[in-house]
Amino acid sequence: MMNFNPRSIPPATRYLLLASVFLFLVGLLLPPEYLALIPGSSVFWVWTFLTAGFWEGNIIALLINGAGLLLGGKYFEHAWGSREFLKYVLIVNTGAYAGVFFATVVEYAVTMNSSWLFESQASGLAALLAGFIVSFKQAVPEHSIKLFNAISIRAKYLPSIYVLVNFVLFVVRIIHVHFFVVLFGTLVSWTYSRFYKRHEGMRGDRSETFSFASFWPDFMQPFIKPLSNTIFKLFVSLKLCSPIGPQLPTTVFDGEGGSKVAPLPGTEAADAERRRALALRALDMRLAETVTSPTAGASGGTNTPNRAVSPSPAPASPSNP
Repeated sequence: MMNFNPRSIPPATRYLLLASVFLFLVGLLLPPEYLALIPGSSVFWVWTFLTAGFWEGNIIALLINGAGLLLGGKYFEHAWGSREFLKYVLIVNTGAYAGVFFATVVEYAVTMNSSWLFESQASGLAALLAGFIVSFKQAVPEHSIKLFNAISIRAKYLPSIYVLVNFVLFVVRIIHVHFFVVLFGTLVSWTYSRFYKRHEGMRGDRSETFSFASFWPDFMQPFIKPLSNTIFKLFVSLKLCSPIGPQLPTTVFDGEGGSKVAPLPGTEAADAERRRALALRALDMRLAETVTSPTAGASGGTNTPNRAVSPSPAPASPSNP
């Protein structure tokens, strides 16, 4: 039987879980408008743009979404480091709830129904979990996940499926503002990771496997690409993101007196090389954990398994869309 050790949780993830539990307890004493995003009051209680993303209104949602935060936090904090992980969490959460605020204000402007401003209440970890799904697609897009040992889904389709399911619930009026939380959590996570977040020493990830069109089925991508390219050009004109500069092959030395041409940023070869480097790093970490856990031999002594030496991965090339 495996024993759960709280110290195995990375520090940033641990503090975020504690913050969610603390806010849940505070919510038992204070009215929701002090913690959740309610557009009509959040213009005065501006801290709710931050607290809303960590406050769950009931214990069931706290347990379920808290488990998602635990799993996602352990995976991505180990991969990115605590500082970058916290930065990602704050950007996705705050950006998503700012988007929710904007969407409900637009609804009010269109319908002139004040209930959108004063009765819409948004809170919870759903925006962050939607962001984790996007980052999982980015890390291992071809990884297959089996559901009930019957359905196999590739990781690259998970964000689209998650948004689509919430959209259907939104259309049939089972949920309302929660759909905006999921939608903007997905969009903010993709935008930040695509254009701003540093990956392997480079800013952004503009590989084809992480393009906006890649979130859609293959038969829809020819129709999505022109639209996404138009929006990208608009963002460039507004100086919200940098344009794609001309790319030239880079010659690198192979360490044996020869040289070779490195793959162009954004090509499938460059993307595969980056993922190979990440896979080798993860394998090295697992082997290191094995070495630090000695097992008793037949004679009562301690045997330490030999650590396999894997070749150092070639430097990953930057990615561009």
